[in-house]
Amino acid sequence: MVCDKAIEILDDAGIKDETIREAVKIAALSHDMGKTMKAYQKYIRLSPENMEKHPYTNDNPRHNEVSAALFRSMIECIDPIYKSAIESAIRYHHTCTSITKDLDKLYTQEEFNDVLDLYKKMFAQYGIRNVRFNGLEKIMDSAVEPIPQFDFIRGTRNSMITDKNMLRIYEIIFNTVRYADIIVSSNGEYNLHRANPNITGENFVYPDNFDHARWDEQIETVEKLKDLDYSILKATMGYGKTLCGLRYLLGFGRLGFWACPDNSVAQTTYDNIKNTLNSCKVNGVKVSLLLGGTWVKGDENTDIIVTNIDTYENGIFRNSRKSISFKALFANTIFDEYHEYLLDDNPLSAMFLSIVNARKLMGNVKTLLTISGKKSPSCLQVGDE
Repeated sequence: MVCDKAIEILDDAGIKDETIREAVKIAALSHDMGKTMKAYQKYIRLSPENMEKHPYTNDNPRHNEVSAALFRSMIECIDPIYKSAIESAIRYHHTCTSITKDLDKLYTQEEFNDVLDLYKKMFAQYGIRNVRFNGLEKIMDSAVEPIPQFDFIRGTRNSMITDKNMLRIYEIIFNTVRYADIIVSSNGEYNLHRANPNITGENFVYPDNFDHARWDEQIETVEKLKDLDYSILKATMGYGKTLCGLRYLLGFGRLGFWACPDNSVAQTTYDNIKNTLNSCKVNGVKVSLLLGGTWVKGDENTDIIVTNIDTYENGIFRNSRKSISFKALFANTIFDEYHEYLLDDNPLSAMFLSIVNARKLMGNVKTLLTISGKKSPSCLQVGDE
């Protein structure tokens, strides 16, 4: 199913390069192969309470690291650079523990043979041709080597890769497989309910000393935004983007995230939201401030979570289901001053673009990008742009 979803993502993105498409298929089919080890099969049969107490060790490594090692041992690609990119994508689709382990201590020779047969069947099913399989003797020989510590880019542009085209290829492989895995495994089963869903934009009271014409224009603007899955709000400084954003997020019955460029902007945005709610006499809305995994204000039982882009992306990038920021992928989100995430020197730019594309595939989430400009407010469908 993950491979099928990955193909769907590639089709949606218009990526037709056959070499890249085959590399994505290989990574998608290989990313969970480590779940075949006996230690993992025992682990998944534990109760949730015992899972919490069951640490990852040399005898019970993370399945993504074992999947990467199995791929390295068993598969040879025509292009060794592609093999490195695929292996890194497999390895980093979940958090890594950097535990050194030897495959021959996790699998018997017979079990290796079974995994190799499984590889061959899956690759044949999806028409993968540009690979060759190592013989079992070579597999066992290479399996005793410690798994190397890969550090490609982990979803950012901070990279040992200097070739921009190769960097783009790795990003496509890594992010396509990761989001295909997230979409398939989540199945939309995340509690994203608001603490007070009955409070909407209609609860706002016209504040003193406010421009009536601008108030009416904001209401009209927000109604347009709510009809779009992806939209941009560009407005002059002081126009009232915070008020528009509040009306927007509170117009839906699900949890909302408000992502900001950094901690300072997040703190200022949080304060502005609280002041706006107070001036518009809106009571009962819970707003939380989450920075670096720490609840600075409020907690998980909330209506709106204000955070920085690093925190927002971290849980999604690490594919950590227990992280509150992992839910951000499935929540209505405002990306405030989004242009700052796209600067050439911003290491999170590639991650931001991949998240925006992945959210598009969710089908039931709203995304609003805001930016300060000299022009009057405008709304437009973002789509593939």
